[in-house]
Amino acid sequence: SKIMDKDKILELSRNENKDLFENEIINLGWSVAATAGLICCCILSTIQIVVTSSVRFELWVVYFVMLTSKEIVKYKRNKEIGSMFLIIFYFVLSVFFIICYVATF
Repeated sequence: SKIMDKDKILELSRNENKDLFENEIINLGWSVAATAGLICCCILSTIQIVVTSSVRFELWVVYFVMLTSKEIVKYKRNKEIGSMFLIIFYFVLSVFFIICYVATF
């Protein structure tokens, strides 16, 4: 019939709320991972500069390519203009660090 029973409506609502909760957990996980990655890159880069007096750019290439990829997925899902700006920003940083990396050869 065209009229859903109360149990079916409640089940659909619970599933929808569960999906929203799971999305929030995934977003929080990405945020924590990005912050941890940034801290790790900074610490490793600092140690390398202190010990070898040189800079290697591979870490930064990987870090910003990961962030670019994350924002592309986010943009495809939400179509938020903020994500588009971050895609461009992270992509430019990725290319910059790739150029720096290649220039060290």
